[in-house]
Amino acid sequence: MRRDESGVTLIELVVILLVVGLLAVAIFPSLGNVLEIMRSKGAAEEVASAIRLARQYAITRGNDHCIRFSGSPNTKFTLYQDTACTSVVPEHPGQDIGHGFTIVSPVNLSIVFTPVGNVVGGATVELGVDSSPPICLSSVLVTLYGGVRVTHGC
Repeated sequence: MRRDESGVTLIELVVILLVVGLLAVAIFPSLGNVLEIMRSKGAAEEVASAIRLARQYAITRGNDHCIRFSGSPNTKFTLYQDTACTSVVPEHPGQDIGHGFTIVSPVNLSIVFTPVGNVVGGATVELGVDSSPPICLSSVLVTLYGGVRVTHGC
């Protein structure tokens, strides 16, 4: 009598594991770049979120609020309760962006919002945001009326 046996032999299993291992080794170097790009994009989103927060404070509290980005390469933002950027909002004395790996340009940039959410000075503001070391430049555009848009470079 003959039995039909089904299953996987040890040799077939070793060949499959070898192929999977070779694919993993081939893909691994590109994963590091993907993680850096995602970190850079996340930093740009954090910058946009901080700007939206400053605008929201200006609207809800009914007075001018300023956000200032400082430091290079480790950028942080501070929110202020006035146009001159002197009186710090107690809840946000200064927070790092992008876990200390973010560069915002121009350096030491301040954006002031009115109680209706417009940018003081009537100018559109564009920030460049990247990681340290630079990997993927993104831009954050703040319009005259307080709209915030993020454009990723990669």
